Amino acid sequence: MALSEYEQKILSELEYSLFTQDPQFGESLSGKRIYARSRRIVRWGVTGFVAGSVCLLTFFTASFALSLVGLALMFVSSVAVVSSVSALKRVRKVPTSHPSVRIG
Repeated sequence: MALSEYEQKILSELEYSLFTQDPQFGESLSGKRIYARSRRIVRWGVTGFVAGSVCLLTFFTASFALSLVGLALMFVSSVAVVSSVSALKRVRKVPTSHPSVRIG
């Protein structure tokens, strides 16, 4: 169910007052840290997936246990990337200013 225009305005005012009262808290929720963390996880996940596939292909005939380690590394890396990308999709922009507030 969508919010009415009045409800959206009230919610926007509540968010703005929350972020002006505690800027450090607002910064932690703003998404900048979430984007940086998610980018880092994706980068490490892709690196881990490539390393796991190299390990799997290298040790496939020589050592079954090491090839399973490579397969597990690929699986963990892909789960980390997928969960990080889905977390990025859930993040929404936090208002930095409110149109009804005049400064100066």
